Amino acid sequence: MLSFPGRGPLPERVDVTIIGGGVNGVALARECAQARKSVLLIERDDFASGTTNRSARIISGGLHDLEQGEFGQLREFLRGRDDLLREQSHLVQPLDFVLAAGPRSCYSDLEIRAALWLYRKLGRVRADEASLDLDSIRHELDPARLWELYAFQDAQCEFPERLVAEWLRDACGAGAIARNHASVLAIRTTEGRVRGVLLRDGITEQESYVECEWVINATGPWVDLVSNLAGLAKKSPIFHGVRTTHLMLRRWSGAPTVGLQATAVSGHPISIVPWNGMLQVGSAEHAQSGDPSLAVPSAEEVGFLLHSAAALFPQVHLTPADIAFSYAGVRPVACSPSEGLRLLGIDSSTCRYVLHNHADEGGLGLLSIFGGTLATASALARKTARTMGLTPRVSVADVATGDMSGIRSTLQQWSQAVNSSTGIPSESTEAIARWHGRHAMCVVQTAMQDAAMRSPIVDGYPQLVAQAGEAVAYEHAFTLADILLRRVPMALDQDWSEDCTVQAASRIAVALNWTEHRMKEEVDAFEEERSRFLHKPRNVKPSSVAA
Repeated sequence: MLSFPGRGPLPERVDVTIIGGGVNGVALARECAQARKSVLLIERDDFASGTTNRSARIISGGLHDLEQGEFGQLREFLRGRDDLLREQSHLVQPLDFVLAAGPRSCYSDLEIRAALWLYRKLGRVRADEASLDLDSIRHELDPARLWELYAFQDAQCEFPERLVAEWLRDACGAGAIARNHASVLAIRTTEGRVRGVLLRDGITEQESYVECEWVINATGPWVDLVSNLAGLAKKSPIFHGVRTTHLMLRRWSGAPTVGLQATAVSGHPISIVPWNGMLQVGSAEHAQSGDPSLAVPSAEEVGFLLHSAAALFPQVHLTPADIAFSYAGVRPVACSPSEGLRLLGIDSSTCRYVLHNHADEGGLGLLSIFGGTLATASALARKTARTMGLTPRVSVADVATGDMSGIRSTLQQWSQAVNSSTGIPSESTEAIARWHGRHAMCVVQTAMQDAAMRSPIVDGYPQLVAQAGEAVAYEHAFTLADILLRRVPMALDQDWSEDCTVQAASRIAVALNWTEHRMKEEVDAFEEERSRFLHKPRNVKPSSVAA
């Protein structure tokens, strides 16, 4: 049987304390641990529960850098994208996109084709227009607008929560100590440098003081609030928050199976991307002030996205009934964004990462990092490690995987072989392979230890209780929400219901030895957290633009 780790005492001293368990913080924890430094990773809520799981879930943005001639940033983005495609091929896959340019496009046909040709060359991935049915896509779009369609390719990580879980497992395997549901109360500084952090474990309610040489503030939109805990000389904020809202639509017959980027009637960019059996429409953007935890989609933002999608596909007659849910997150953007031309309407500075050194503020050893994308998290981790005097791990050769048919075939062959030898349904073994990659056999072995572990978490879904067990044993899941929203994120399904929650909790409770009281508490807490994250349509109002 699995043994589930407790919340033991923390060490008195570590080399590096990282505050914030999103993709940037976990990537840095992995980098430092693999450089043989002792690492403590602290997350107030759960790993990947903030900006990471409220992101666009597509690895895109390099076109903006190309447009502004920022080739260094573009190269870094493309290298990171290619690394993810190679190293995390079960989670990150190429995605064909179609850029739909209307008659009012500010770029000529020649300019767009030249830009996309260079983008493909620099990225070493191919998007063959001949392989896409562009005429079919053009037929589905608003016939009143004369569209020119162009193919290119980026990538998609449907579940960045799983990516963070795997990097967290790597970091802890290299010796890092991780604590979610733990808050930093103070960052101690004396004589102009950081000395340690005082924290409270939200599970045990115990307070601990841990000395350290470095404190890295990787809390995303909370970065200013956390850096203030050090009591440094007052500085102006180093970022401003941008609330991004995404809308999930139920698929309709003939819905696009590739990503689509276009300009809405309002003149603002819009993207429609297939995701988890739905269509993700994004994004509406607003400046966000106050507590980022309170960011929710407004009725106007949801109305803008729905109206924009309906205008692109007028024959579908989209209504609020077609909305599965929406969500909003806050992205930190550096306070001095550059101005420039905008091919798709978004300033490339919004995708940049920032490393801010607080040494000249009386905080030697305190660094704040934020921003970037999934594709740049590893690059930011390496840059931060070099700033700390560490030698970053050497990435393997920079080669993109290209066509994903090989990995798909490998996953299917593996799942069929495991099905034949264990009797576990092939749909379950394939789901395990797609979400757990090189750790998939560990999940299978856990499932074979106990009949309860071989049970589906919910009838009609392929995921097994063994995956929940692995999440608790090796991926630092503690609550039902940790499991179902981030480690085994099946509750992001459009058809998930409260009945699903109750059934999942009852089966997980048996495997994890939860009491009846604990199970009921977990169900209530899960439903509350899910409702704060995924918003059902209500009072949707058409809006011309989210400014």
